[in-house]
Amino acid sequence: MKKFKFKLEGLLKVRRFAEEKCRTELGHIQVILENKKKEIIKENEYLSLSFDTQDNMLKQGIHGREIEFFPMYIEGKRKKIEQLKAEQAALEEAIEDKRLELIQKRADLKVIEKLKEKEIHNFKKEYNKKMNKRLEEEVMIWNQYKE
Repeated sequence: MKKFKFKLEGLLKVRRFAEEKCRTELGHIQVILENKKKEIIKENEYLSLSFDTQDNMLKQGIHGREIEFFPMYIEGKRKKIEQLKAEQAALEEAIEDKRLELIQKRADLKVIEKLKEKEIHNFKKEYNKKMNKRLEEEVMIWNQYKE
């Protein structure tokens, strides 16, 4: 009896590869998002530190030119935080899009896998049917030979 061969095996491999690629891309975007979150936290810490440094310097007494630096620095940090939050929002949207894409690719792969399972089941059913028929014939031949 010949071995089972799935006709759409090539398509199944392509769809598995596409799903795996999509998963990898999703993971990469999630890593970038986590890095952005860490960077936002770090920038907020720098902002808090700059306020503390400004208060300490004011208590110690500083020149007017030195105090002019802080508002510009703080404004720059706030702009940087806003920019990072915008990038974070864009990455979250990209993650959601990639998840939807992954769901679609997984569904496409599932269709082919179910089709393969169905064909395997039918192949085994036919194989067992032929084997039973052959066994019955051999038993009948053996019984005739015995008589």
